[in-house]
Amino acid sequence: ELACPTGLVFNPATGKCDWPRFYQCPGVEQDDSDLIPAGECRDDMSTFCKDKPRDTLWANACLKDCSGYISCGDGYTYEMACQPGLVFNPATGKCDWPRFYQCPGVEQDDS
Repeated sequence: ELACPTGLVFNPATGKCDWPRFYQCPGVEQDDSDLIPAGECRDDMSTFCKDKPRDTLWANACLKDCSGYISCGDGYTYEMACQPGLVFNPATGKCDWPRFYQCPGVEQDDS
């Protein structure tokens, strides 16, 4: 019997421990109660990437000034900050100058 690390399940197709999103164990009901939709902010964002593709970047809905983003890596959530003066541009997936991306809810400074 193979014991997988916490958070992983045995995938008989690959013969290895895998993320539950890649193999649903028969007879085990999937618990999606902690899934966080894109665009939603919660006090605990640690499960945001549970159902998101690996190596993807997302706007952090908790940051109304667009000063950071969320990076998803193998189901893990990493809250990242842009360099000072930059905002996360979801169209490009990069931190950008505010003149190239108008953050919703933030007044543009035309000075």
